[in-house]
Amino acid sequence: MERQEWLLGKRSIVGCTFFVSLALLLFLVGRAGAGAIFSDDFSGTAIDTGKWNVYVSGPDQFTQSNGLHYSGSSAPEFEMLESRASFSSDIQITLTYSNFSSSSSESTWPLSGLIGPSNVLLSMGAVQSDQVVIALAIMPAGRQFVALHQHWDGSEWVEIDKPVMVGATEKSGQLSLSWTDSAATLSYYEEGIGWKDLAVFHPHWSGDQTFQILGANNPNGRTTFKVDSVTVDSPPCDFSITEGEKCFGALGDQCNGDAPGAPVFTFDNATCKVKGWVSAGSIQHDACCYQNNDNGFGCKGFPSSLRDELKQNLNNTCVAEFLRAVGDVLCKHYWSYEFGSYLLGASAGDQTFTEGNVPEELKAPAGTIVDASEARFCQSGRCDPTFALCPSSCKCE
Repeated sequence: MERQEWLLGKRSIVGCTFFVSLALLLFLVGRAGAGAIFSDDFSGTAIDTGKWNVYVSGPDQFTQSNGLHYSGSSAPEFEMLESRASFSSDIQITLTYSNFSSSSSESTWPLSGLIGPSNVLLSMGAVQSDQVVIALAIMPAGRQFVALHQHWDGSEWVEIDKPVMVGATEKSGQLSLSWTDSAATLSYYEEGIGWKDLAVFHPHWSGDQTFQILGANNPNGRTTFKVDSVTVDSPPCDFSITEGEKCFGALGDQCNGDAPGAPVFTFDNATCKVKGWVSAGSIQHDACCYQNNDNGFGCKGFPSSLRDELKQNLNNTCVAEFLRAVGDVLCKHYWSYEFGSYLLGASAGDQTFTEGNVPEELKAPAGTIVDASEARFCQSGRCDPTFALCPSSCKCE
């Protein structure tokens, strides 16, 4: 199949009359170095062919003059810029656009009967793979942001999830697609509103990806726009407290490491991982809080007043687990662990714990000092009594 045919499914992704003014389409290629960073601000007057492979059906569809300009056309052909670099997962693509303009003709989007002659489109996916799309589209109701999740079946794109739509007000803004191991988060930015997540999809992707800026023309109208910049970078980290319970089992409140007397936690903004400390008591206390929807003793952070906290918690939920966690800190019954990574917009939750089912990855390695009653938290499941800070101390075998 020709390159342009599989990219647009012989134009069935948008229909012969649907005009796609911009797309970033990522597809499977040979592996490049993980963590690569890509950017282009399109300064100057010539497209950088060291960064892009250029495919056009006619002259002057894409031009560069302190920005990448797309002129639009009434011819049913496709134009694109394809990045020469490829990228691993855990990336964030950000496209900044301006001067979006479209004629008012209507055409049919083949997914869910959506109508719209043109859009600014950021998409990701491989041939014979899931594809996610975020678009600024002209719809019957006006300008809207649209998120799609679809699959190429060999002849056409088939909808996987229902489209998500929200009204757009500006002709300039940003689109973002963040890809982690299991999730693709589609976001948009408008002045005065800020960044908003539109949808989170879970496509089945593997391998490295390249991306494209793609233009497809609508015989019934014309769209023009300017791309001010495109960047591919590691997404920002999010170490904040969430309902998903980050740093499960860590000393203190989630990743804060704020338990009195606890060792210092360190945060790596390059990998979005946290190097912290775990104890058997903290694992049990986090599990108790999780199972009781944070309605337990110390479940909303270390209490400023133990007396007031006890008064508010008349049924003593999670009190025993809290005291065990405090005892572990005092007796230094804890061990190091690396949590995360915690990427902005990604699924934030960690493991959960049920009685008798300690997460294997959280268990203490040999040589760790734990309480004698918590030998099951050792990787070996056994420990030997040892002389340490507290008489109940036991060393994991």
